[in-house]
Amino acid sequence: MPPCCNIEDRDLFFENLQHVRTVTIACAEFCPHAIIAIQTPPVDCNFALCIHTLQLARVYDKRKVLGVNAINSMRANQLFCSITGSDPSTRSTPVICGTGRCTRVPVFSAGNASNFPQTQVDCLTRLVREADDIICKVKSNSEQARVLINNLNTDSLAYLRSEIVYHGAKLESELGPKDVPRVEI
Repeated sequence: MPPCCNIEDRDLFFENLQHVRTVTIACAEFCPHAIIAIQTPPVDCNFALCIHTLQLARVYDKRKVLGVNAINSMRANQLFCSITGSDPSTRSTPVICGTGRCTRVPVFSAGNASNFPQTQVDCLTRLVREADDIICKVKSNSEQARVLINNLNTDSLAYLRSEIVYHGAKLESELGPKDVPRVEI
C-alpha cells in the first residue's frame, strides 16, 4: 500500500509489514545471496524489519540490503532545480535519514544552496516532507495527476544501507565503498 492521505506511518507499516516479511523470508530461503532493495513505505520501518528477518534466518549481509529513498530525492532535486533554474539531470539533491514525513531531511547544501535564505530552505524542506499528502490531494483530479506523473524526473536514486547513506545519479553507479559490489543491469 503506498502512502495515502490520512494514514499515519504506523498504520501504513502495519498494512505493509506482512508483505515485506513474507518476501524477505522467501528471499532468505530461496535466494539468500540476493541484493534486496526495500521501497515499501514506510521504508525506515520495513528496512529494519527486513534486516531483522534476515538476521533471524542467519543470512543477513549488510552489503546486500538497501532502502530505496529515490522518490524523496527526486522531489527534492526537482524543487531545488526549479528554484535555481538548474538542470535536474546535472544536479543531485540527497535526502538523508528516514522516508517518513517527519524524518526526511533534504540536503539542499549539496546542491550549492549556500546563497539560499533560510526561509526558502525551510519552505522547500516542508514541501519535500509533505509531498505525499500534496500528491494525494492532487490525485483527486486525474488530469492534474497525469501532468504531475508525466513530469517526474527518474534519473536520481538514493540508497539507504544499514549505517551508511549513499546517493548516486543512476542505478548503474557504485552502490557503496570498496566492500560493496557494483550491480550490473
